[in-house]
Amino acid sequence: MDADSKTLRQAEKYVDNLRLPLPRKPGAELDWPDNLADLGERELGSILTLLSGWLSYAVYHLAREETNLENFTQGYDIKMKQHIYRSGNDYATVTGVKAAVGQLPEMIDLQRKIQRAKAKVTVISSLVRGYESKYAAASREISRRKSEGGTHG
Repeated sequence: MDADSKTLRQAEKYVDNLRLPLPRKPGAELDWPDNLADLGERELGSILTLLSGWLSYAVYHLAREETNLENFTQGYDIKMKQHIYRSGNDYATVTGVKAAVGQLPEMIDLQRKIQRAKAKVTVISSLVRGYESKYAAASREISRRKSEGGTHG
């Protein structure tokens, strides 16, 4: 994770100043059952608790990566504009300038950082959607049981 960004550090300091607790990595792995209906109330409750922990942890890291992605993208755009401005009339078109500037080592490095950040955002986003889906399924099972008026373990 590229946590050296000044913007990210400032955001984290802001959260710290608000005294908001940061989510910690849950201590247990999630073992998803074959059939939620087979679980007792206590087991369902444990699954919901664990899922909410993993969800909070994933969403926090998603926000960090989205911040990094935005920082890298903005940095790339700013550097591109600076190079275009400095190039004057060295190139026939802005497209020509962008093509040349895009090959500079610093720009290639930023492009790679953007690609890595996008990949991290995609992966973490898919985990978040999976945790949300499982949480909803477990919650629906609890609601189903309540509507049927029965208890299950």
